[in-house]
Amino acid sequence: MSLIKTYPTREYEYPRTLVGELVKVAAVQIEPRLTEKNGTLEKFYRCLESAAGKGASLVVFPELSLTGLLKATAETVPGPSTEALAIKAREHGVYAVIGMLEKYKEKFYNTAVLIGPSGIIGKYRKIHPWYPSESLIPVQSGDLGYPVFSTDIGKIGMMICYDAWFPEPARALALGGAEIIAFPTHTGLHSCFDYILRTRALENHVWIAGANGVGAFTINSAETAIVDIIVGRSQIVSIFGQVLAEASSHNEEIIYASIDVKAATHDKQLLPGDEWGEKADLFWARKPETYGVVMKPKLERR
Repeated sequence: MSLIKTYPTREYEYPRTLVGELVKVAAVQIEPRLTEKNGTLEKFYRCLESAAGKGASLVVFPELSLTGLLKATAETVPGPSTEALAIKAREHGVYAVIGMLEKYKEKFYNTAVLIGPSGIIGKYRKIHPWYPSESLIPVQSGDLGYPVFSTDIGKIGMMICYDAWFPEPARALALGGAEIIAFPTHTGLHSCFDYILRTRALENHVWIAGANGVGAFTINSAETAIVDIIVGRSQIVSIFGQVLAEASSHNEEIIYASIDVKAATHDKQLLPGDEWGEKADLFWARKPETYGVVMKPKLERR
């Protein structure tokens, strides 16, 4: 009688060995006041202290949560708030990703700033603004590309909210060596947490720490007022698309997960082991010569 070998049908069920040291990451779910800034820094201080006290090495905050979405409260980078938070990051020995409206000369950018114990490390400017609200500022499309920053806890890339609905930003970050993608967002779409983050993590074999806001806010235009309900559900997702931690839909809270950061770039194999080798490697199997269509200019609507 021949031996029948049955393989698991979920990627994370395959036995794997630890590649590097575990790193604890945190996603902070708070109610950002997009039309005010009073009290925000104090809340950030408390969250950083609480997360660090529970052993977190990386703390991700929601999109625009530091400044809101007003020209009057936008700041430069470096600026008063980011420098104050850099002092706190140094005190607690943590890295943090902060979402804010950045003023640069006469332009405004939806920006995520990476701060660490040594100060401000770098920033990412959102490439894909959400035009229904961000065009009111107006927010410019980012001009820094998709940078990846090397830190003591791993290689960190960032994307912001609407960026995730396009497969290219996460892929560009992964190809750039990112092991962790920090994802500040402020979304009212459940699809982000039902499908999008899990898909981006799995197809690129990266860890994703997504911090969303919670609550509601109103966008006033000349003819109407639009109320956006922000759905919470901040998530930390594994390289296999498995949700390791998820917040509620209604409450301010901090979620945590310990991740094997180096597993993201140790290999890109969906299925581990020598029996599969490169044949199961996501990036080895790529066929870039067939992807030319994704580089074409915007298509006309039909």
